Amino acid sequence: MSFRVTLTTPFVGGDYQLEPLSLSLVSSLSSPAAGMSGRFTLPDFPPEFLQARVEYGGRLLFEGGIDRQHTQVDEKGVVLEIEARDKGAVLLDNEARPKAYENLTVQRMFQDLIAPHGFLLVDSYPAINVPSFTMRKGQSLWDAFCTLARLSYGHLPHVRGDMVITAFPPGGETWVLGGKDYPFSSLSQTISHYNVLSRVLIRDAAGSYTTAVANPDAQSRGIRRTRYFIPAGEYACKPLWDADQRIRRSMRQMMQVELELPGILELSPGETVWVNDQLASLPNLQVEQITHSTGPGGERTRLLLLSFLYQ
Repeated sequence: MSFRVTLTTPFVGGDYQLEPLSLSLVSSLSSPAAGMSGRFTLPDFPPEFLQARVEYGGRLLFEGGIDRQHTQVDEKGVVLEIEARDKGAVLLDNEARPKAYENLTVQRMFQDLIAPHGFLLVDSYPAINVPSFTMRKGQSLWDAFCTLARLSYGHLPHVRGDMVITAFPPGGETWVLGGKDYPFSSLSQTISHYNVLSRVLIRDAAGSYTTAVANPDAQSRGIRRTRYFIPAGEYACKPLWDADQRIRRSMRQMMQVELELPGILELSPGETVWVNDQLASLPNLQVEQITHSTGPGGERTRLLLLSFLYQ
């Protein structure tokens, strides 16, 4: 099997079907937009391209708009470089209109901000009214929606294709990577205590820092790192959640595992992984980011894995 890339021009019948010199497809749990970058040789100077489509073994892996096109011509010929993102990019590239809401629900915000861009909401939770919510200047559509979803449900939504899903990514069957079935070519683990928070104190309406949220997992490791926070405006109704989420994010980033495997392994962001090999056994991991690539070194799958315990 091999990758096939189709680049679409503004002109009818002007599509180019190319095999890449190198290609990289990246998707992550925390971003609504998947990305593609590739290098190609061409027989002549190319026109402007609008869309990119990537297939592998007849299956569609990526389809999106082109952000950047660069052409280099020299004695070796014509080389084209393309960068593109799928439809989720519209949620990052557009700002939410600054506005103050009362009794706002995830469902209502979705209809106002996200649905007009062609997405469907998959939400099995009952509607929860957030008494007051302010969308700040400079927030993207996705940032604003994620903030409200976190306030309402305690965790972030994620995007699969044209669906915005508010539930936790389903654990499903855990992928066991390593050993004979899925041997890896390289593994690296980084544990950093530098950004882990042990305690967060929150300023109240009187200006005093009287409320504290502690991180027992940091304290058991002997980590002492206190921060003082003024709750962000959108968290005014639930300031403890702001502190708790900051702590959870610091713990989720504490350990990162990077795994590279030969070939194209069709996992998705959010799936659970157990690295089980003679040299390493690392359970309770979750795919945060996956990169499929091809180039002179062959086809590769690279995974960024974070702790499943601190979603």
